[in-house]
Amino acid sequence: MADWSGIYLRDVRATDTATAAYGYAAFSLCMAIGRLTGDWLVGRFGTVLAVRGGGIVAAAGLATALLAPFVGLTLVGFAGVGLGLSIIVPLLFSAAARSREMPSSTALAAVSTLGYLGFLAGPPILGVVAHSTTIGIALWLVVALCVGIAVLAGSVGSGRSEAANEPLPTTN
Repeated sequence: MADWSGIYLRDVRATDTATAAYGYAAFSLCMAIGRLTGDWLVGRFGTVLAVRGGGIVAAAGLATALLAPFVGLTLVGFAGVGLGLSIIVPLLFSAAARSREMPSSTALAAVSTLGYLGFLAGPPILGVVAHSTTIGIALWLVVALCVGIAVLAGSVGSGRSEAANEPLPTTN
């Protein structure tokens, strides 16, 4: 979102530069809110459901931003992306630290490496796709990747029996 939300708002939605900056601001603000409330969400719903829900919220947010009939709703969509993605990376690091398949140091290094690879390669890949098609089509690939997060969410835990995946009991 740091690389493409402003460009999308400026070039596709024809906003001025100041308004285009609000896309990343909305994303960042909701990313911070999500990080601050993430522990509560995991405690309430479990790790797998938190990651699955985050992927769905991020996908729905970006789809909303891309389909929105007016700029204000586009900003709400970018905010949804921030909220949805906010707790996924911390939960991936936690899952790597709990890995049973490899030493936690190796698992953490692998997750970090893949994260940096995505951070470095993602924007140029989207740029190539946007140049060949449109920025909107390129961003639909991100929507698909967010859906992929939701589908693969089960890999962050080994099941509901694990304490980190069990939701807190509710009282009615």
